[in-house]
This record gives sequence, C-alpha cells and structure tokens, in this order.
Amino acid sequence: MVALRKRLGMVGEMLREIVAKLNDEDLIVVEGRRDIEALRSLGVTTNIKTLGSLKDVDIWELHGKHVVILTDFDEKGEKLYEKLRREFELSGAKVVESKRRAVEVLLALKKTKEVETLKSLAKELRWMK
Repeated sequence: MVALRKRLGMVGEMLREIVAKLNDEDLIVVEGRRDIEALRSLGVTTNIKTLGSLKDVDIWELHGKHVVILTDFDEKGEKLYEKLRREFELSGAKVVESKRRAVEVLLALKKTKEVETLKSLAKELRWMK
C-alpha cells in the first residue's frame, strides 16, 4: 500500500505539471465529449474542442495560436493526429508536440492509450488523499 501511495503521489505531481502546462495553451483538440470530461475532471480549464465542433472554427483564426492535439494514442488516433497537425500547421498554428507526448507518458503509466481514461486516474488520485 505504501508503494502504491508513493507511485500515485509521483503520478499526481506529474499530472499537476501537465495540467498547468495544458492550461497555458490556446486550444486543445480531442476526439470526443468524454475526452473533454476527462480533461475537465483533472482541472484543465483552457478552450477544448472536439473534432466535431472544429467545423465551427475558422482554422485561419488559429494563425499564431498554440494548439495541443490530444487524439488517442492508438494507430487510428496517431493517423488522425498527423492529419490534424498538417492542417493546423498550414494555417499557421503552432502544434505543441511536447504536451501531447507528456500525456502519452501519463497514459502509458496506466497501460492505456485513450485520453478519456484520464478521468479514472483523477478518481484514483482523489481516493488516495
């Protein structure tokens, strides 16, 4: 139990750092509503859009903005990420790769590739307090 508590403490600290860094960005793009719920449950307050709601965004308005693309980390999600990255970069947006990779590391600790599973991590960390 002590080892688990220590590991969750380290994960919690890592999570706080990632959330703070995500909140510094202009836009986060996710696949679906449950991904938004997961990020909000962790304390992410910045603008988050799903793929479906991007149709309401003039991509050229993102020129010079910092965008984090948090599609899932499976094969489909990585292909989608590459497509979106190219589109955003063509519009002049700055795609922030480092924060995507930080979330990937966090998910790997949970042995998952889906952004929506971050919600369960938030619950686990609250349980350990």
